[in-house]
This record gives sequence, structure tokens and C-alpha cells, in this order.
Amino acid sequence: DKIWCIRPATGLGFFARWCGVTLIFFGGAMYSVQAIETPGGDDDRQWLTFWLIMMVFFIVEWATDVLLSQIWFYYETKLVIIVWLMFWQGADKVYRATRKTLRKISRMIPFMPERKQMSEQEYIK
Repeated sequence: DKIWCIRPATGLGFFARWCGVTLIFFGGAMYSVQAIETPGGDDDRQWLTFWLIMMVFFIVEWATDVLLSQIWFYYETKLVIIVWLMFWQGADKVYRATRKTLRKISRMIPFMPERKQMSEQEYIK
């Protein structure tokens, strides 16, 4: 009988895990607020996509934490991905690569209403 446990990150993995959490929480929040306050939508798309990707990461980690904790380089790899998503516009690149597929999926969901774009004046009211 083998009992599967979540193995805690150690050494470089421990450092990478906490660097990733810190970058996501503080860096992601700071850049997201900055994106909201600047005109144009390019940076908004980058940070909205970043948060969607992070939610996918969190869900996958939650569902497979026992398996992922057995992979010794997981946290280091995740940190590299986070840095790429944040500082090299990786999230926007992921969006641009998947947007056609995402549009097809959203059209297949019957309860997804079409959204009306609001002007800034309508939004502020």
C-alpha cells in the first residue's frame, strides 16, 4: 500500500513557488490596475488573459496537486511560464493564438448573450 501525499517544495522549488505567488499577486495586481487606467485595450487584453491563464493553473493545480508535487521541476517551470506571461506579453500571445477557437466555443454555448460594447461615458455613468 502506497499512500500518496502532497510533497512540499524544497530548495529551488520552494523559492520558485514563492516567487511565483508573489509575482502573480503583487505584480499581476499592479500591472492590471495600470492597464485599466491607461487608454486603449491592448494592455487590458494582456492582463485579462493573464488572469484567465492563472485561473486555469490554479484549477489544474487544485485537481492534480498530488501528481504535480511529485514532479521535481514543476514550480521552476511554472515560474518561467509566469515570467514569460507577464514580462514578454506571453498572455497576449496565447490569446492571439487561441482567439478563433475561443470564439467558436463561445458561439456554441447557448446561454452566452452577445455583449454590447459600451463607450467610456456609458460605463462611467
